[in-house]
Amino acid sequence: IAAAVNKGFKKIIVALGGTAISDGGAGALAALGAAAFDEDGNLCRYLENGAKDLNQISKIDLSAVENLLSEVSIEVLTDVDNPLLGARGTAKVFSQQKGASEKEVEIIERNLSHFAELLGKRTDGKNAAVALGAGAAGGLGFSLIRIGASRSAGIERVIGILGLKQAIENSDLVIVDENLQVVDNTLFKILEIILTDKKYKIEPHNIIKLFNNGQTNNYNISDLLEQNRI
Repeated sequence: IAAAVNKGFKKIIVALGGTAISDGGAGALAALGAAAFDEDGNLCRYLENGAKDLNQISKIDLSAVENLLSEVSIEVLTDVDNPLLGARGTAKVFSQQKGASEKEVEIIERNLSHFAELLGKRTDGKNAAVALGAGAAGGLGFSLIRIGASRSAGIERVIGILGLKQAIENSDLVIVDENLQVVDNTLFKILEIILTDKKYKIEPHNIIKLFNNGQTNNYNISDLLEQNRI
C-alpha cells in the first residue's frame, strides 16, 4: 500500500483473504507508519510481533498513517462479513484454521480487543471493529477500515472490475470448465454467480460445462460444433 501511494496512486483496492495472520492488521499499520508506545511511554515494536504482544501497547499514534493516506482512498474487498471480535470474530472463527490452540485463541481475542480499544472509533464516529468484513484476513479488514477504507463484497466487486457482466451479456456462448472449482475456487465462484443469475439471460443450451468426474476434458470446440453437440 505504501509503495503504491509513493508511486502516486490515489485509489487502492485491497483484496483480503487467505492470510496466515491474526494480528488485526497491526503489522500493516506499522508498515504504513503507525507508532506504538509501551506503558512507560517508550516507542516499541509490538505492532510487528503478531497478536501476542498487542496487550503490551499503551498508545498508538496514527498521525503518520493519516498523513500518508490523506489524499488516497482505499477499498477493501472481502467475501466474509465477520466482525473483528466475538463468536463470529477473527480469533474464534479463523485463527484455529491457522493452527492456534484454544488457549491461543483466547489470547488473540483478548489482545485484539485491547488493540481495538486503543485505536478507538474512526473520525466519522463509526466503530470499525463491528464493520462488515472487519474480521477478514486475520483482522486486517479492521485496521484498514479503521483508517478510512470502505468495504465491498469481494466477488461482486471483482465481477465489476473485470467487466464480466458486459462480456457475458454480449456473448452468444459461455464455456465453463467446472474443474475451476478445484484449480481456482474464486474464479469458479465468480462464474457460478453470473451463470445462475437470471438477469444475465444466459440460456442453458448456451452454456458448455466441461466436466467429467473431476477430470479435465480437452474438448475441441470446432469438433463439437460439427457434431451438433452445441
